[in-house]
Amino acid sequence: MLFWVAPDKTFKVNLSNPTNSTFSTKTSATGTILNDDTPISLAVSDANAAETKAGDIPNPGQFVITRGGDLNKSLSVKYTLSGKATNGIDCQSLNGTSLFAIGADKAFVDINPIDDKIYEVAILRTDL
Repeated sequence: MLFWVAPDKTFKVNLSNPTNSTFSTKTSATGTILNDDTPISLAVSDANAAETKAGDIPNPGQFVITRGGDLNKSLSVKYTLSGKATNGIDCQSLNGTSLFAIGADKAFVDINPIDDKIYEVAILRTDL
């Protein structure tokens, strides 16, 4: 499961070179910008997707994106794809954005393989 929330950020203000005035003993202060990002996590609910022949039961894969925080707002999350499968060729095209409706704490990315009719040979390794 992946989980990422931006940390709080601090900033510092420094005073210098006053004109027609003098400083008290304090010439700097530190502030904090509190993070209000919605926590997002990613899990795989079905990591095994497979090409299926006509008439076979489809075998899609699925990723589940979960959010916390305020569910009273819709939310969109962008994602990127990587690996050996090619988006739109090996699986139905994915647009890279997942949408959470108001009140929803989960969004799903379905991986629907395309039967490309190309025979892919599995290689048996005996040297492992």
